[in-house]
Amino acid sequence: MLNYQPLDQFEIIFLGYFKGIPINNLIIYMIFMYLSLRILFGLTFLELKIIPNNWQRLFESLYLFVFNLLKQQVGIKGYAYFPLKFTLFLFILVGNLFGMTLYSFTITSHVILTFSLSFAFFIGIVIIGILTQKIKFLNTFIPAGAPGALLPFLVVIEIISYVSRPFSLAIRLFANMMAGHTLLAILANFTLVISKKNLLIGAIPFLLIVAIIGLEAMIAVLQAYVFTILLCIYLKDSIHGAH
Repeated sequence: MLNYQPLDQFEIIFLGYFKGIPINNLIIYMIFMYLSLRILFGLTFLELKIIPNNWQRLFESLYLFVFNLLKQQVGIKGYAYFPLKFTLFLFILVGNLFGMTLYSFTITSHVILTFSLSFAFFIGIVIIGILTQKIKFLNTFIPAGAPGALLPFLVVIEIISYVSRPFSLAIRLFANMMAGHTLLAILANFTLVISKKNLLIGAIPFLLIVAIIGLEAMIAVLQAYVFTILLCIYLKDSIHGAH
């Protein structure tokens, strides 16, 4: 019987202090992600070519993908927020994909990180809405054409719905990453146990694991896209109004 538990991969391990700052595996992986992206971008754009190579084409495609996403949802007024949205998309995408490597740590599987991201962006979007729309920002909580008798109840519902946005963003990302990686760990553990008894039979769950890894890779990309596009939609509501 193996002592490894599927949830062990999500444990935050304290590694010590560096100049009084507590260091754990979560921080180490975030630093590793940053350095990896910095090196990849640096090497890719060190010598730009008119006819791009594969790496340059990949990063340019990611750039245009997020730019068009912001343009479609927010319009010209959203261009100022593109660097922030692009950085967020890359952070979540790379965090999700790095978590799929062997013996890795998935930073986006922790609700404290996903909630910190969603809550920080939500507060910023609310501030943008207040500064842009002034008093008209309150129209966000007033449904158009609502009957007067039901208006107080509908306003309360709209406020609750609006405030729940950062929670839904955080829980969606955290739950999808944690559930998928837990399933993979359970199947991998099961496959190892079966393979020790019968290698041929162990090949069956192994093929299932390969298929689920492909599915998890698509979910990792999809969750980065969903998180980013929902924040773009919320930004559009703050800049242009919800109605």
